[in-house]
Formats: sequence, C-alpha cells, structure tokens
Amino acid sequence: MAYGRDLLTTYDKGTISVAHGSRVVRGQDVFWLDVQSCDSLMIGDISATIAAVDASSLTTIELAAPWCGETAEDVTYLIRFDAPSRFPGYMGHADA
Repeated sequence: MAYGRDLLTTYDKGTISVAHGSRVVRGQDVFWLDVQSCDSLMIGDISATIAAVDASSLTTIELAAPWCGETAEDVTYLIRFDAPSRFPGYMGHADA
C-alpha cells in the first residue's frame, strides 16, 4: 500500500535545454524532487542516463555521459523513473 502520494512513473513538466556534448541539463518550470540517479531522460527518441540532480536547486541534471543528440533549447522531454534501485529485488535495495 502506498502512503502519501501516488506512485509516479514519468515526469514531463516544464522544458529543458542541453547542448550537444554536454553533461548538464537545465530545466525551466521543473521540480525534479523525485528524480534519481540512473533514471532515464528522453528527448524525442534519444535517451540518456541521469547521473545526479542538483539538490540545491532541483532544476539541473547531470548526465552519466555527454548528450549525443543535437543541442536542444526549451524543448519538451520525458524522465522515466526506471532506475534499477526503484524496484524490489534490486541487489542494492534494502527491505524495511
């Protein structure tokens, strides 16, 4: 049973900007509180693994590898909450 809020599987509010070859993604009108390391960022059909979210602002993401797509400014996107640590049975998961 879930307590407090519904389980989210994706996030797509606001817009983002990222330069080709950069590992830094900046968001506009976003609040990435629930984003975790190893979740996926998608712009169109290009996907990248998220390394970290700037906890001080919750509007900047660091990618695990440089962005291989074209430079994108103020575009729509999708974050998939698919990090292995989110799922029971993950080796690093601690049962409470």
